[in-house]
Amino acid sequence: MFRTLLITCSLGLLVFDFTARAATNAWYASSGLFPEQTTTNWTLSDSAPGADPSLSGGYMTLDTAANVESMFYRQTGNLAIPSNWTIEFRARFDSRNGTANNNSSMAVFFTAAPSSGNILYLRQDDIWLATGFLGRGPSATVDTDSAFHTYRIVLGGTAVGSAVNVFYDANPAPVLTYQLVGDPTLTGSAPRIGFGDATGGDSGVSEWEYFWHNGSAVAVVPEPSASALVVAGAAWVFTLRRWERRGLRRSKVSR
Repeated sequence: MFRTLLITCSLGLLVFDFTARAATNAWYASSGLFPEQTTTNWTLSDSAPGADPSLSGGYMTLDTAANVESMFYRQTGNLAIPSNWTIEFRARFDSRNGTANNNSSMAVFFTAAPSSGNILYLRQDDIWLATGFLGRGPSATVDTDSAFHTYRIVLGGTAVGSAVNVFYDANPAPVLTYQLVGDPTLTGSAPRIGFGDATGGDSGVSEWEYFWHNGSAVAVVPEPSASALVVAGAAWVFTLRRWERRGLRRSKVSR
């Protein structure tokens, strides 16, 4: 029993530690909350006059009417970017007012390390990664507007040149493969992630069901010394109770 208690306490602490460090940062429109209303550290940037994100039918709509407007969510703090940073979202492209093929009002931007990142752009039946600021890189022709689709971005590292693979729905193979680029004008100078219309050069409508990634800040977990104290304390309490029971049995026998 004593050994069992020690093992149980140790496993409990290990599970707690793993769960805290591996937790993803997730937002779901089905919760009825906007990203900034959750505990996931999202910040809304909205320069569209008289317009705001809206929630209806299990998805959130971002709508900008002029190219000078922006409406997007981002995280710049409390990030701990892993080498296998994975970003997944389910969304639908609705419309855009621009026509350029190197920009779009619907995008997901991610910077894994200072000046090391990329942007996934989406427009009607067309997705692509960037080679640099306004540089169109590898692209894929997939349905983006007739239904909601799931997109998953998986990084192979955080340094410039690390692989970026983009998966579409349940396809086991990536539909896009490129790399992180080192253009600060595109990536910014610090780790960040965001989605929506952040271009400043296009406008349109996009719809989002959920967005999550595994680059959350490391949660607070017990220090090794504290963990040891918890185990030792639990073991000591068990030992005291065991001694008390033995003493009680002996007193009954002596009678």
